[in-house]
Amino acid sequence: MYDTLIIIGNGFDVWQGLKTSYSQFQKYYLSHRDEILKKLKLKKHKIVDPDGETQYLSDVEIVYGDPFAPEELTEDFWNTFESSLNDVDGERLNAFYGKTNKQLYRMQNSVENAQKILRMAFSEWIKTIQTEKRDSGYIFGDNCYCINFNYTDTVKKCFGAPKEYHIHGQQSDEEETIIFGHADHPQRPVEALAQFGGRFLGLYILECMLYETDKGVYDNIQLMRIELASEGICLDKIRDIYVLGHSFGPADFEYFQYIADETSVNGTQKRTEEEESPVDSLEELHLRIQYAIHKYGEQSPVSDEEKAAVARRLSYERSCDEREILREFCPYLPELKRIGKCVSDARWHISYYSEKDKNRIQQVMREIGCTNYELFGNIDECIRKFKVGYAT
Repeated sequence: MYDTLIIIGNGFDVWQGLKTSYSQFQKYYLSHRDEILKKLKLKKHKIVDPDGETQYLSDVEIVYGDPFAPEELTEDFWNTFESSLNDVDGERLNAFYGKTNKQLYRMQNSVENAQKILRMAFSEWIKTIQTEKRDSGYIFGDNCYCINFNYTDTVKKCFGAPKEYHIHGQQSDEEETIIFGHADHPQRPVEALAQFGGRFLGLYILECMLYETDKGVYDNIQLMRIELASEGICLDKIRDIYVLGHSFGPADFEYFQYIADETSVNGTQKRTEEEESPVDSLEELHLRIQYAIHKYGEQSPVSDEEKAAVARRLSYERSCDEREILREFCPYLPELKRIGKCVSDARWHISYYSEKDKNRIQQVMREIGCTNYELFGNIDECIRKFKVGYAT
């Protein structure tokens, strides 16, 4: 029986000597940008700054930087790459491209090109990271199941080959099935914005971009539930959770909330039922349009009513999506329904890299309502019980 869950983050591969940090992705992108543009049959933009110096940049730098003064993206963008994909100044992009149909067509092309370039760069980069099969000195036993946020096969090759699930895909997957991105814009774009034309259409284009670069955490959780059920794994039976080398970043918050809920006595189910509210009434539509305008256009405060309207719509979409998924996997329904019947809280064992990481982890654990955990200053100390020859 599986009673131990091991959650693998990027720091785990770094600990094993692999060059998988976002700073390494930055280097890969810059050195392979020309090659990627050639594959996609795209051209660079010629940029002449006020001093007369010329740069040649891609749509990535235009969209995710300052379009009025484009330059190479900052270290901050690359260090927080996934969450940076949501950090787009819609007002400036709209002002830069303009509001005629021809100008908006250029904006849409640029936005789509930026996404294509980054997706190809990221997918090709992770395929360059290779793990040699070797003895790490640690073995994850038959009672362990791994949820792997990485794309590599480090666990399989070096830690006893326990069963694992790559929640965001793995190196061998096709480019379009590799999952990465932020988790701030899971709601579908408000189509009515496009009907208004002009700058409203510009906002719609931006909303589409943000929706497409959202990693779809909720859907990933549903697929993970199905995978766990098919393997006969019940989260309510998990007694120990090891989190190794994970940053606990905002893009992955909902994963931890879900796991905490399903492995604690007082955890609440995250399934959402369809509400009775008129999700497509004119008033609801108006509020959702205002939400998009305020949050992604004028950057002005979003009202509670507008947030609630988006939440109601998202709740409706999620419940429909979940029913579709579950219908396809009817044999596993009994297993899925067993989740959430804990008799005692699971104990968390979490490694951290720096004091900044430690503080963030503590904050996340407070937010997900989990107090039954212990922090370790390195991965070796956190998993010492798995070391070959270790005696308790």
